[in-house]
Amino acid sequence: MPAPIVSIVGQFDPEYAAHVATHDALIHAMAACQVVLNTKWVTPTQIVDRDDILDGTVCAVIAPRNPKTPRQLWPEILASLEWFEARKIPVLGIEYGYQHMIIDLARRVLGREDANSTAYDEHAEFPVISRLELDHPPIDKFAPKEIQVELTRESRLAAIYGGAGPFTEEFRGHFVANPDFLPAFESHGVYFPGRGTLGDRTFVAAIERRDLPFYQGVAYLPQNRSTPEAPHPLMVALIEAAIAGR
Repeated sequence: MPAPIVSIVGQFDPEYAAHVATHDALIHAMAACQVVLNTKWVTPTQIVDRDDILDGTVCAVIAPRNPKTPRQLWPEILASLEWFEARKIPVLGIEYGYQHMIIDLARRVLGREDANSTAYDEHAEFPVISRLELDHPPIDKFAPKEIQVELTRESRLAAIYGGAGPFTEEFRGHFVANPDFLPAFESHGVYFPGRGTLGDRTFVAAIERRDLPFYQGVAYLPQNRSTPEAPHPLMVALIEAAIAGR
């Protein structure tokens, strides 16, 4: 039997603090759960034979982008999400991972093959991801900003956090779920239980599915708030789901 692995799907950059924090946050969560799992970064272009490269995965983090890479839609990530779903493997999507989750579900669940993000195609016919327009943009648009996240009380996400909030998180993105398409998703059992507030704007900050053991996506960077003394609850919940699945 292959060793249990936490697959982190993304283009790892050791100079990008959020990528280093992703690995560290998983270590914090494993310590809290008193379990040791192997971690492995999987570059999207490596996902050719999914059965081979993802073999042994017991949970996954989708964190594809770093500031050195262009904004782009990775078909390989969409394919990996389908692979994880078929095997009911717990998945957490972070920032651009959350965006890939939404595009994947729009294509497979809503049947809209033309679903995309205006980050990747500004003329997208079905733009389920759109730019978050701010009246007063931050001076450094790439630096993480603090946001307040409030959760729907009956959501799994609220159960993970231990309440509805508000909770302080860090947000670096510029593209979020387009609210115009939420009713279509919700009619197919896809929920958006989190709202984030940044300056004068409120936006869709999270996605979840309740027909799978663990399927959460967030627009923010939970790993940046994790410490050895206080592991982030999302990371802990992911590892707990992996243990339960084994």
